[in-house]
Amino acid sequence: MRLRRDPDFAKLLGGQVVSEFGSVVSWTAIPIAAVLVLGASPFQLAGIVIANSVGVTLTSLAAGAWTDRLPRRRLMIAADFGRAIVLATLPLAAFAGTLRIELLYVVAFVNAVLGTFFEVAYRSYLPSLVGQDALLDANSALDAGAESAWIVAPTIAGALVQAVSAPVTILIDALSFVASALSILWIRKPEPVRASAERRSLRREIAEGVGIVWREPSLRALFGYTLAGRLFGSFFAALYTIYALQELHLSPLLLGIAVSAGGVAGVIGSIAGAPFARRYGMATAVLWGGGVLGTIAYLPLPFAFGPPLLALGFLLFQQLLGDFWGAVAGVATTTLRQTLAPEHALGRVNSLQYLFVAGVASLGAVIGAAIAEWYGIRAAVLLAVVGSGLSLVFLVASPIRRMNAHRPISTAAAEATA
Repeated sequence: MRLRRDPDFAKLLGGQVVSEFGSVVSWTAIPIAAVLVLGASPFQLAGIVIANSVGVTLTSLAAGAWTDRLPRRRLMIAADFGRAIVLATLPLAAFAGTLRIELLYVVAFVNAVLGTFFEVAYRSYLPSLVGQDALLDANSALDAGAESAWIVAPTIAGALVQAVSAPVTILIDALSFVASALSILWIRKPEPVRASAERRSLRREIAEGVGIVWREPSLRALFGYTLAGRLFGSFFAALYTIYALQELHLSPLLLGIAVSAGGVAGVIGSIAGAPFARRYGMATAVLWGGGVLGTIAYLPLPFAFGPPLLALGFLLFQQLLGDFWGAVAGVATTTLRQTLAPEHALGRVNSLQYLFVAGVASLGAVIGAAIAEWYGIRAAVLLAVVGSGLSLVFLVASPIRRMNAHRPISTAAAEATA
């Protein structure tokens, strides 16, 4: 694989994994600091989550437009250094005895804003770094790194908090973003200079990005499939813990085993995503991998029963099969989006995905909770399974299903737009 001999991609991969690791540590350590240092109430903890969500929601579209205006690598470096500075204010305030919950809100908001810029920029920068025909392998490696960070980082964050305190953990986290910025700074391949266009208002540029997604049938189908799947999938995500503990009577240990197994399956699926899509085709990876097999993985869940170990088997079936095929499809879906979108609008297309997925996930969690309250948890889980399966309609009715299995990705994408 050519990417193994590409030092610039290795630097991007290292920077992205370290950045993702830092994001997960922040997500874990900031609430812990709020509880242990400030004695925060549940309402105040919710405020941190809200500040993070508001930061993503308000920034996503603007981040896409600015990503298409500015050099993307420089934007990533600036976002990493910015996060390091912002996070460093928390341990400094704690050491000075001036830490307040309001500062945590501000840091959570600004950290989310800068994180959004980084995520949108790096997905948009990747095609110019590795080339279209190496995108599958690059996305596979990047997704595997991100999945690994979510497995390892929470445990490390908890251990660090216990060993050296929450403020020191956040300081170490800030240094991780410096390391990420330096790794990306050392990339030697110059970023292609994009053709300068007439500078317009952010609103018009954002509207242009929306129009590109709407007018391109394959992109529109990908967005519809992804958003419908995330909407119904978030039904279950919001209820997973209560379903396992109260409905199936699993212990926290057994629940942890199931979740950890899913994380490992996700890493393996990310690694397998590129060779699977290359051998069987992009359409197969998305339609059959993420769609059909991913839905089959969830089918037994609403009917789970029996003693804890038997009930755990139902969860393990879903976690192992569902997370594996979900990761395989995720690699193919991301690659298709990066290939189908015009290069000058990649930032705006990626930012729309980032915004809508986050918004739909929140909406789905609320709807799923309401259905569970009115009709029971099993009814909500069953509706989640059915709805996720129906999301395949977007792909079946689109040109994506015609993509050839054995052509280069750039050629296959051209077939999907034909």
